[in-house]
Amino acid sequence: MATATKKTPAKKTNKMTKVKKATAAKRSRSAASAWVAGVGAVSLARKRGEALLARLLIEGQQRRSRARKFVREARADARAQVMGMLAPVRGSLSSRMGRAGKLVRVGVDQALSQLGVPTKAEVDELAQRVAVLSRRLKSAK
Repeated sequence: MATATKKTPAKKTNKMTKVKKATAAKRSRSAASAWVAGVGAVSLARKRGEALLARLLIEGQQRRSRARKFVREARADARAQVMGMLAPVRGSLSSRMGRAGKLVRVGVDQALSQLGVPTKAEVDELAQRVAVLSRRLKSAK
């Protein structure tokens, strides 16, 4: 009976060892498969990452171009609106400056005449009279 008892546990041990070995082999295959899948995932991620980066660069350049165009158009619109608002003010300011200039000239002319200094208009009139007299003298000779 002792031998029968010894053989039965040995058979069970052999069966257990085979099961353990099979399980270990499955785990080893699973680990190898996981490793290969990981390498494939890294490769795909790199390839797709490069493609994604290229698409993102193109999209970024397009967005930058559109933004620059928008800013140029907005600046031109704002400038046109400001110029439109300033046009009446400019016209009014120009006419006021013209009137102010005339008033200043009249004041300066009055001050110069009080000091005995002839005005430009008086000098021009005298120059014209001298020219007329010069022509008369030449024609009289």
